[in-house]
Amino acid sequence: MGNRRSGEEDTSSADRLSHLPEPILHHILSFLDTKSVVQTSVLSRAWNRLWKHVPVLDLRRLSFQEYASFQWFVYMVLDLRYPLSLHKLSYRDNYEWYKQSGEESETFISEFRDVAMCIEVIQYALYFDIEDLLIDLDNEYKDIYQGDKFTDLFGTISNCNLKTLDLTYICINDGLGSCGFGVLTTLNLRHCSLASDQYVDFFSNLPSLKHLAMSVCQPWDYSNSIEDDRGLKISGPQWLNSVAC
Repeated sequence: MGNRRSGEEDTSSADRLSHLPEPILHHILSFLDTKSVVQTSVLSRAWNRLWKHVPVLDLRRLSFQEYASFQWFVYMVLDLRYPLSLHKLSYRDNYEWYKQSGEESETFISEFRDVAMCIEVIQYALYFDIEDLLIDLDNEYKDIYQGDKFTDLFGTISNCNLKTLDLTYICINDGLGSCGFGVLTTLNLRHCSLASDQYVDFFSNLPSLKHLAMSVCQPWDYSNSIEDDRGLKISGPQWLNSVAC
């Protein structure tokens, strides 16, 4: 009886939510990671397609025990989601130590990364007019200059609607101002390396940039594979504030 009552209560809750307008449901679901959002499709037939309309994607590698499952899930989402504009996309393909259940030893998640998948996610986001993009490729067990290169991930961008860009563990090997980020207002860089030939006055070609935050970022001379100790010049016509730590 207890199990039956619990099931009835779950169904009743889902039915009450189902009567809400779809835009409100989309807004509620946008606060969940995408794996959890997709799982709501089993609640009822009415919920089966709701996740395909949500304007926010939050794709997390650490939500999956196997990397192959993460790959399958990401490509499934990109393939089945309705072709609608995106407001925000977060893509976290990062490494992390974890303790196995019941064991004291630590195990390291495989260092394999599907760079082609990351590129496809970025291009998908830009194609659907993304405004807020987070790419986290962090690996605290490698030096930051070993991260994936920005130009390899983003390619050539002529113009985009991106307003907030958050990057972790990426080599900024070319000026961001050459990538069509004309309306970018907020830039957050964490554990990123900056190519030395662009390091002086690095952000001058971002005309709308107002807020810059840099955490554990390092200038790097790629030609000599050494750290570059030249100063960083920060300037811009719309500049309001910057934080470096």
